[in-house]
Amino acid sequence: MRIRTLIFIILLVTALTPIGIMMGINFPRVLAKFHEAEQASQMLLAQQEYQTINRAIERRQESLANLSHVPGIVDVSSGRKSALPREILYDRVTKLVSRQYQNEKDIVLFHIVNFDGQEKIRIERQPDGTFQQKPTSQKDFRQVAHWQKMFSHNIESLSEKQRILLEKSPTTEEDLFVLSVTIPEPTGAAGVACLKFSLHDLLEPYKDHVIFDGNGMILNSSKDEISHKGWVQEITRKASHIIRSSQSPSLLSLHNDSTIALIPIYIGQRPTESIWMGYVPATGDTMTWVHAWRVQVLVLLSIMLCAILLLAILLANWSKRFRVMIESGV
Repeated sequence: MRIRTLIFIILLVTALTPIGIMMGINFPRVLAKFHEAEQASQMLLAQQEYQTINRAIERRQESLANLSHVPGIVDVSSGRKSALPREILYDRVTKLVSRQYQNEKDIVLFHIVNFDGQEKIRIERQPDGTFQQKPTSQKDFRQVAHWQKMFSHNIESLSEKQRILLEKSPTTEEDLFVLSVTIPEPTGAAGVACLKFSLHDLLEPYKDHVIFDGNGMILNSSKDEISHKGWVQEITRKASHIIRSSQSPSLLSLHNDSTIALIPIYIGQRPTESIWMGYVPATGDTMTWVHAWRVQVLVLLSIMLCAILLLAILLANWSKRFRVMIESGV
């Protein structure tokens, strides 16, 4: 390549350099603005999803809390003598629970445990959808971690305020939770009424969600960490400070520049009793367009640069032939 060709190329590159510098300075800023807008959009979606799940939990809490004040439920829990024979009393409680939850297909179990750890009544949903009373378990429920939390308060303190606790079901079944409410009576609390229910329909949109407690411990024992793109361990390390300092949805940035949405499914009376869900938010339409637009811009700039270099070479060769033609007198 002759000096003349190099001069043409240098001049063109010099003319394009300011444009390239300006694009290099502003392009990341533009992408950052789009990223901020996407984060804000994801945060709004997380807030909406939190409200949807939270309302479903609150409806369960209200229905179970109201049910725990019914005299028949209190009589079964306390074991005190009732005006009705035992069989009739238990049959009425079974019918009451059935009417209350018959149409709520996510409810799978209702039972009452007294403060001696003994199950007093057990009502299960059958395959045909109806509720039926089943034989009670003979185990001491006080040895179960969930019940230890419920029994950790003095009975006297429970007379002032009814306690509500939600926990992930210890079974391997997906998205099952146990909601417990203390059954009040004048002298304190007679026992605990429990519902086991599923949030599968609510959590189904979050395919790779992870449920963890207020200690950051993962509760989805049936899930493989590999399926969560390796972010499970990192969320365990980083989520604890968010859980203890906040009771609202948050976005957690990971080391690979990805984002995890953290949603409190349930806020307990203690931070360690809260239940959170983490999931990878879907990339919004804006960021999908931005990523495609960035690739298109880079490809277009590359094509333009190649075309300009080719044009510079052609102009240099054309000027050389023109000079030869003039010198030869053609």
